Amino acid sequence: MPDIALLVGINRYKDKNNLRGCENDVDAAGVFLEHKCDFAWTDIMVLKSEEATSDSIRAALQNAVKQAKKKAAAKKNKVRFVFWFSGHGAEGQVDGENCDLICPHDYDPKIRSSYLTSRDLAKIFADLPPEADSLWVSDSCHSGDLETDLYRTGVPRMRKPHAGLDPRGKKHRLRDAASQEGIAFIAGCHGNQTSADAFVGGEYRGVLSAYLLRQLSLPGGFTATLRSVVWETHAAITQAGFTQEPLVRGSHALLNRPVLSLGDWRETEGRESNRTILVESSSAQRQEHPPGTRQEHPPGGPSRQEHPPGERQEHPPGERQEHPPG
Repeated sequence: MPDIALLVGINRYKDKNNLRGCENDVDAAGVFLEHKCDFAWTDIMVLKSEEATSDSIRAALQNAVKQAKKKAAAKKNKVRFVFWFSGHGAEGQVDGENCDLICPHDYDPKIRSSYLTSRDLAKIFADLPPEADSLWVSDSCHSGDLETDLYRTGVPRMRKPHAGLDPRGKKHRLRDAASQEGIAFIAGCHGNQTSADAFVGGEYRGVLSAYLLRQLSLPGGFTATLRSVVWETHAAITQAGFTQEPLVRGSHALLNRPVLSLGDWRETEGRESNRTILVESSSAQRQEHPPGTRQEHPPGGPSRQEHPPGERQEHPPGERQEHPPG
């Protein structure tokens, strides 16, 4: 099967707002794709830290989409496409619209070319061929306020919002960039929460990446539906003492089959193929919502954002506990 994957993990940032687990995330994701999903290693491109500049991420993502189109045309078959980003996120205002951002190594809020907005990503993904079966994992955060008790269990992966951002303005989120048919989008948290960079299982990791890959590697995890995998991932994250709630967006057919499965989901999708739903992964209320409806947590709920180095508190492995006391 023709496959293509781009994995981006950024520990080190040009302005020293560094993280610790992002490179481990993409290493683990690459092993998973190769050994569980039968991707050839030559079809997996990895960008880490200094390699992952804005220009290089943009060029690599455009090239990956181009390769997916070429492989689809040559094989006349389904193509599996994966984009995994592990690093900082932010929120900014571009052309009068609030947008979610992913932050490359050379991110500078004052330089427009130094980051990719949700609109930039949507434009790139619009060129994916209809034969592409796509998975986009965003282990970063995109909100304005910080939930202070997150510092018990990890460092948030978000920068402060850009100056002058209108909190009441229209917003284009990362998940909106994944709204076209054939893309399943998994985010580390809701838009008003934070995703943690923490010490998990003996090494620094992104909490979403660590627990998602762990869930997929359990017996039956790789054959479970994407919907149930995200639910169980959230349950494990909550049990470990983290407050973030992963979410997944995609069509009914994408959410009700295994991750990157080999089956042709369009055969069973029918007239519902152009509808997408947002799955709330709360273990307390595992309710499915009809197509076209969404439920969001209120603005006063928890959120996820990174602070300048002077405000950050990190703990060495010997002091940090994956499971908080009590």
